[in-house]
Amino acid sequence: MSGARQTLSRYRVAGLAGLMDRSRRPLSSPSQMSAEVETLVCELRRYGALRWRAAPRPSDRDQDRYVAGT
Repeated sequence: MSGARQTLSRYRVAGLAGLMDRSRRPLSSPSQMSAEVETLVCELRRYGALRWRAAPRPSDRDQDRYVAGT
Protein backbone atom coordinates (compact mmCIF):
# COMPACT_ATOMS: atom_id res chain seq x y z
CA MET A 1 0.00 0.00 0.00
CA SER A 2 1.40 3.40 -0.91
CA GLY A 3 2.01 6.04 1.73
CA ALA A 4 -0.86 8.25 0.60
CA ARG A 5 -3.35 5.37 0.55
CA GLN A 6 -2.24 4.21 3.98
CA THR A 7 -2.59 7.74 5.38
CA LEU A 8 -6.06 8.11 3.87
CA SER A 9 -7.08 4.73 5.26
CA ARG A 10 -5.91 5.71 8.75
CA TYR A 11 -7.80 9.00 8.47
CA ARG A 12 -11.00 7.19 7.48
CA VAL A 13 -10.69 4.76 10.38
CA ALA A 14 -9.49 7.06 13.17
CA GLY A 15 -10.10 10.62 11.97
CA LEU A 16 -7.45 13.22 12.84
CA ALA A 17 -5.97 10.90 15.48
CA GLY A 18 -5.02 8.53 12.64
CA LEU A 19 -2.77 11.23 11.17
CA MET A 20 -0.60 11.52 14.28
CA ASP A 21 2.97 10.23 14.12
CA ARG A 22 3.22 6.58 15.07
CA SER A 23 6.11 4.52 16.39
CA ARG A 24 7.93 2.34 13.84
CA ARG A 25 9.07 -0.03 16.58
CA PRO A 26 8.11 -3.64 15.78
CA LEU A 27 5.49 -5.26 18.00
CA SER A 28 7.68 -8.32 18.50
CA SER A 29 11.22 -9.46 17.90
CA PRO A 30 11.19 -13.25 17.42
CA SER A 31 14.95 -13.56 16.98
CA GLN A 32 15.79 -11.59 20.13
CA MET A 33 18.18 -13.40 22.45
CA SER A 34 17.29 -14.13 26.06
CA ALA A 35 18.20 -11.64 28.78
CA GLU A 36 20.70 -14.14 30.22
CA VAL A 37 22.58 -14.44 26.92
CA GLU A 38 22.44 -10.68 26.37
CA THR A 39 23.98 -10.07 29.81
CA LEU A 40 26.74 -12.60 29.12
CA VAL A 41 27.57 -11.02 25.75
CA CYS A 42 27.72 -7.55 27.31
CA GLU A 43 30.05 -8.79 30.05
CA LEU A 44 32.32 -10.50 27.53
CA ARG A 45 32.47 -7.35 25.44
CA ARG A 46 33.22 -5.20 28.47
CA TYR A 47 35.85 -7.37 30.13
CA GLY A 48 37.01 -9.75 27.45
CA ALA A 49 38.02 -7.08 24.97
CA LEU A 50 41.00 -6.17 27.13
CA ARG A 51 42.20 -9.75 27.58
CA TRP A 52 41.39 -11.36 24.24
CA ARG A 53 43.08 -9.02 21.79
CA ALA A 54 44.76 -10.59 18.79
CA ALA A 55 48.52 -10.94 18.88
CA PRO A 56 50.34 -8.23 16.94
CA ARG A 57 51.23 -9.19 13.40
CA PRO A 58 54.89 -9.15 12.42
CA SER A 59 55.90 -6.23 10.27
CA ASP A 60 57.35 -6.68 6.79
CA ARG A 61 60.90 -6.27 8.01
CA ASP A 62 60.40 -9.11 10.52
CA GLN A 63 59.48 -11.53 7.73
CA ASP A 64 63.15 -12.54 7.30
CA ARG A 65 63.01 -14.35 10.64
CA TYR A 66 60.11 -16.52 9.51
CA VAL A 67 61.69 -17.81 6.27
CA ALA A 68 62.62 -21.47 6.54
CA GLY A 69 66.33 -22.23 6.64
CA THR A 70 67.55 -18.87 7.91
